[in-house]
Amino acid sequence: MPDPLRVEVERRSGLAVVRLAGHLGIDGHRALQSACDDCLADPRVTGLRLDLCPIESTDATALGLLLVLRERCRRMNKAVTLTGCASLTRHGLGTMDLQRHFTVL
Repeated sequence: MPDPLRVEVERRSGLAVVRLAGHLGIDGHRALQSACDDCLADPRVTGLRLDLCPIESTDATALGLLLVLRERCRRMNKAVTLTGCASLTRHGLGTMDLQRHFTVL
């Protein structure tokens, strides 16, 4: 059984860095959504950076969650970038042709 999703947030110079660890999937969607809601409600935050480096595993739901978040940020005119994508996450993004929707650092 994969570790549950853990979320940490750091705000710096208009950027909210959301660090995710554990399993990114349906069970963790509320934790991710809550953290992102708080960040996006802050008028000083101009963008989100999701640090996926410590992610141990993902499922198809995770990719959907990322797409919903990207669309929400787009509507709010806030940038969203992905960083620390492990080969598993990159493979998932590439398999579903989703890399074109994200800035991946």
